[in-house]
Amino acid sequence: MNKLKLVSGHEGCLQLSNEAKDRTFAIRFDGCIHIDDYCNETTYDTFDTFDSVTNLEFHDYLHICDLDEFIEQLIEVKHRAKEHFGENWPK
Repeated sequence: MNKLKLVSGHEGCLQLSNEAKDRTFAIRFDGCIHIDDYCNETTYDTFDTFDSVTNLEFHDYLHICDLDEFIEQLIEVKHRAKEHFGENWPK
């Protein structure tokens, strides 16, 4: 599992990134989360602002406001995939 590191934080938002810098999480004060996934492309050299992303090609974006419900759905998706493809899924 990749450990997340703090990129920046202020009163309204906490910005985290995985070690590979190809996925970032902006956790907002209102409970919503923005997830940016750059398909194995480095997102930044340094984060000075949220707009300092250097590579927007192959970019996926999620905006989630009910994290618990989203996690429950992902767990169900994983369970259903294993039922359909076998216990070794996704290998």
